[in-house]
Amino acid sequence: MFAATHLRQLVWPACFALLVGSAVTASAQLSSGLITQQQAASVGLARAWFARAAVDPGRSKVVDWILSNDELLIVTDAGVIQAIDANTGATHWTTQFGNPDFPSLGPAANDEFVGVINGSTLYLIERASGRIAVSRPVGGVPGAGPALSKDYVFVPTLGGLIEGYPLASDSPVGSRWFYQSFGRTTVPPLVTPDRVVWTTDAGYLYVGGADHPGVRFRLETRAEFVARPTYRAPLIYAASLVGEVFAVDEHEGTLAWKLVTGYPTYRAPAAVGDRLFVSSEEPMLHCVDAHSGAHQWEVPGISQFATATKSHVYGFDRFDTIHILNIADGAPVGRILSRGMIAALVNDQTDRLFLMSERGLVQCLHEIGADKPTHYVQRPAAETKPMEPATDEYQGDGQPAAPKPPAAPAAKPAEVDGGENPFGPFGAPAQPAESTPPPANSNPFGAGDENPFQ
Repeated sequence: MFAATHLRQLVWPACFALLVGSAVTASAQLSSGLITQQQAASVGLARAWFARAAVDPGRSKVVDWILSNDELLIVTDAGVIQAIDANTGATHWTTQFGNPDFPSLGPAANDEFVGVINGSTLYLIERASGRIAVSRPVGGVPGAGPALSKDYVFVPTLGGLIEGYPLASDSPVGSRWFYQSFGRTTVPPLVTPDRVVWTTDAGYLYVGGADHPGVRFRLETRAEFVARPTYRAPLIYAASLVGEVFAVDEHEGTLAWKLVTGYPTYRAPAAVGDRLFVSSEEPMLHCVDAHSGAHQWEVPGISQFATATKSHVYGFDRFDTIHILNIADGAPVGRILSRGMIAALVNDQTDRLFLMSERGLVQCLHEIGADKPTHYVQRPAAETKPMEPATDEYQGDGQPAAPKPPAAPAAKPAEVDGGENPFGPFGAPAQPAESTPPPANSNPFGAGDENPFQ
């Protein structure tokens, strides 16, 4: 009798402690923003992995993050960039750049390099190793992160200049492009296979050559742009602060269609297949035909698009609740209460749901059975369509381009440039600053032993 009573006295406290410990662990997971496997499975999802971003909670935070070629690139305000495998969660490399006390902007990437800005210095980092290849001061005050094409890096400045620097090793020392625009550029440029696109707070969208200098056309709107443009060949999508979404043909300069949501848009539109998803501050998630702009459905309460699969759309509300919607009509399918401050990546490249907590917890979820990611964006080859000659509105290295203007696009005059000439006017670009070559090194950006970035 005594032995049985004594055994119960020992066992019940142990079981209670185990239950309390499990509850505390579960509570800690929820408060940290970690989606449990049970939560995920209840709505048909699986948590593929979770990892920790290189942030020191309370001292630093994530500035921006992007998905590029199945790799998450994360930049913090402490001047740290981290590359994480988007399929496994393994960290490929972590690199400290610049001064932690200076603001950091970016990242942007091509197949070889990752570009970031710290203060007024541009850093180009080898994508394979994370080694800083080149750093150089930029000509003006950076207004946003850089953009990289195959052969150039573009830096937007608050003065309206877009500076372009060639990446080829045989480029002349100090060679660079200048694109002048109206207003300040506070959004990273968009690079397509052969175009560079940027917006300004004066309500202009510009399209120029990414590999051959020359502004092709511009779009004038009624309000500034604070959301990144989006691209699906051949259309460029841009959303303004007055709730207008524009679809512009990148080659012809014509306005394909315009959508009016009536509320500001702060996040980039997302193009997935034949659909375009636009989140407004109403809040409302709009789904339209990407080619025609025809309305398909809208769901109130959703303030951010996160990702889409063959059957579902995933979005967030203002309380960080994850909503699962039917992709055909927007009907609700399920939801997850995150119970933590979570941000989602606007992912229109794959069917993966990437989440990050304010303390730097990164996690990836996918639908059960979808062990391999579905890619919506194939790496496009450069367009074979020949580029038009540069106009006399461009000046590189102090030399005007050939004064042969391209034909004006057949744009709608009431909506593109208000009926004005879509190729101008532009202010005279600044002259290139003198460049002092650094000591000999093996970086790929200089001519021979000279580095145009120093």
